[in-house]
Amino acid sequence: MEALTNVLVVYETREPANIETVRVIRKLESNGMLNCRSIEATKVSCFDLRWADTMVFVRSTSSIEVDLI
Repeated sequence: MEALTNVLVVYETREPANIETVRVIRKLESNGMLNCRSIEATKVSCFDLRWADTMVFVRSTSSIEVDLI
């Protein structure tokens, strides 16, 4: 069995666009297509960054998210 892609969804605050993006990606996860973690930008750890194969930034507007790249 092929390993699933680990997707880290990063957002600034809980707002409608962020909630919906996470919901859609969680649906893909429930269909066995990927693994997902969603977290506020200020709470991302080195462990999260090492875990992720792909990062999705939702409505990214702060320097906090730029520093994660």
